[in-house]
Amino acid sequence: LEANLNRCLSVQHCPWCVRDRWRNVPDVPVMKEYEWLWQALRQGQHDLVTALAPREFDWKSCHPWYGTPLMAAVHNAIVCPGGKQEEERSHELIRWCMAMGADPRGVAGRADAMSVGLPPSPPGPGWKVYDDNGHIWWQYDGMLGLFWCEDSKKTDSDSYSCPGGDPAMKIMAEEHSGHSAISLILAIKRKLDLWNPMYKKYSERIDKLASVFACGSVHLADNLMLVNKNIVQTWTNALANNQLADVELQAQDGTSVWAHGVVLCSASEVLKATLSSPMREGQTQKIPSNISQAALRHLMALIYTGCPDKEYSISVHLEALDLAHRWQLDHIVEALETKLVKEVSAASKLSVQEQLAMIDHALESAVLKHLPNLRQACHRTVAASQCLRDAAMRNEFGCIASKDLASITGGEQGPGVGNKRKRTLELT
Repeated sequence: LEANLNRCLSVQHCPWCVRDRWRNVPDVPVMKEYEWLWQALRQGQHDLVTALAPREFDWKSCHPWYGTPLMAAVHNAIVCPGGKQEEERSHELIRWCMAMGADPRGVAGRADAMSVGLPPSPPGPGWKVYDDNGHIWWQYDGMLGLFWCEDSKKTDSDSYSCPGGDPAMKIMAEEHSGHSAISLILAIKRKLDLWNPMYKKYSERIDKLASVFACGSVHLADNLMLVNKNIVQTWTNALANNQLADVELQAQDGTSVWAHGVVLCSASEVLKATLSSPMREGQTQKIPSNISQAALRHLMALIYTGCPDKEYSISVHLEALDLAHRWQLDHIVEALETKLVKEVSAASKLSVQEQLAMIDHALESAVLKHLPNLRQACHRTVAASQCLRDAAMRNEFGCIASKDLASITGGEQGPGVGNKRKRTLELT
């Protein structure tokens, strides 16, 4: 496990998360306007973080209390008071943070928070003393949970209990200072394993969390940098300048989007070969496509600026992904995959029919284009929904998706596998 986590992890540029190169996180003050975000990360608030996290938030920053963003999320991901469902939501949150540029390898020099276990003996932060007619006792109500102990035994951690009579975790919580998210979970695991098998379920959760960190390597932002918004605006203006454009990209409905050959040739070796060939495309500087004008505009915005120019539907993302894959625009394929993973992970907000359509198309694209993160997201979404599992058993997905979901359905498929008509995808 440790060898797998410590292997070299590398990624390409992701247009949705333009951030600076990784460094050991400096101990700098964190703007108070983001304090709510750090608290939400600590509490595993998936929807709050993914919906409202500011675009300008630096996912490689360090909080003087929590450490790195992923370190802030570790405690809830291991303790998981909501059970298996909350554990999976915590994993989804961590995957999303990594897609935004958070790195589990980043070290926080100073971070006073602690995770998983008992707090330091009272008195101290979170502790209050109570006197019930001469009976002195202490209660802790803080980031680590709720604990209480007798005043006469406050230095004996074995005497700590949780309200309600549940046995307290008898390991001392691990301080974040000097840790990365990876070293933090490994340090906690070493403590838990000493008490094996009493804390086996927590140790197993750490193993799963380690796998999430390792599998998220495709999103680690080693080669990302901060870009001034004026630079983005410059390239936006260049894309909008049709007077100097010399290449016509034709959509499937006959409409066109204009671009600049030097930009296209610099972005893609496939386009460079196409535009310089003696074939018709090279002679006329016209490139036909089988995608919509909206998808062409979306793809051009990503090529020129690295950023989407507006919000698009799932179907437009998938169309753009198809052409980016054919043109071998690997960094844009990765960015679109990241965006689609987020959309698929939030599919539970849609109707069952809309979820079926989304996952059918997304999973087919993931299988055909060998996109492991999107494929895993589709599988997780289907596995988490009884309605979608039943639909897979009834063969309501297309041929490719149905075959790929066999591991979830136990290999059982309804009659007529592969005969399902293509489902229309019209999601916003």
